[in-house]
Amino acid sequence: MMRTRFPGKWLIGLVLVAAAASELRAQNISTLVTKRTLTAEDNATIQLWVTKRAQTLSNGDEKDIKNVEDDITKLVTAAKPSTAFAGAFAGQCGEQMGNVTRQSGDPLDQQRGAAAVRILTMLDRAETATALAGALQSSHPAVRFTAAKAIQRLHKQLTDENDVESVLNALGEAGASEQSALVLPEIYRAIDFKTWAQNPKFGNMMAGALARLFSGRAGRLAQGARDESVDLVGLNAAATVVPSAGATNRKQLARAVLALMVQAVERHLDDQTNDASRTALVPLISKEQDIVSRLLQAGGVTPPSDSIPAMLRGAKPNAKTVRDALGKWQAAVDGL
Repeated sequence: MMRTRFPGKWLIGLVLVAAAASELRAQNISTLVTKRTLTAEDNATIQLWVTKRAQTLSNGDEKDIKNVEDDITKLVTAAKPSTAFAGAFAGQCGEQMGNVTRQSGDPLDQQRGAAAVRILTMLDRAETATALAGALQSSHPAVRFTAAKAIQRLHKQLTDENDVESVLNALGEAGASEQSALVLPEIYRAIDFKTWAQNPKFGNMMAGALARLFSGRAGRLAQGARDESVDLVGLNAAATVVPSAGATNRKQLARAVLALMVQAVERHLDDQTNDASRTALVPLISKEQDIVSRLLQAGGVTPPSDSIPAMLRGAKPNAKTVRDALGKWQAAVDGL
């Protein structure tokens, strides 16, 4: 009996000792903040510390949410973190808190998700980009808004092509279904990587992300949405990356922008549309036609001479003439 029970007790004792040692290390994480080189044990300490706070944030009440945010703020602001610590800590926060940003169901989940995004924003590190992109899936507009703003801050830090592509794909997909007129412009700005000029591949990726987003937007407009003006931010971004778009993304972007233009034109032609709305639609249609024209030229296709905006200005336009002109633009895009 004694011989069979002793090893079990011995192992349990070792586990308890190891757990206590891990807890002690986690409590002393502040000693790691300025270390220039981290050991495997140091990284394990960081992982344990962050994991516990992510768990608390995921399930805690308002007081817990505040305490977790305060703990992390105090840790990373008490002393300037070393590059090694900042990277390891941000990586763990991104990994452990990504799920928190997407929680929905509990009444406190919006507060938890918002706190998680604020923490990731405060860290201001490229290692948090994947988690921030995941936060765009949140059911809470405030969380999506803050995540899109945070991604904008990371533009210059995101230099790895795989990371940029992943983030842009997430932004394009999120924007395609976004219904908030406050969130959508920030998603457009998050897609508009200012570093694309230094890396044309980013411009091509942007073109792909915008094509997916515009296609989703065209679908929403076809279903009755009346917020075309918010797309101007995205159209401005699309105009800048025309020279960088590869053949595939060039065609996809041209199709998507043309789809937006068709919806804007059809609304202009609708008898239920008031004069003020018609007037506001013409500059938007002009911008869309210009982008499609430039994409056609970049692909070696001559744009139609028919100017849709010119047809819509002044007296009531002839709907058949306008739609016939749209058909010519569609044929040109199909020829890309």
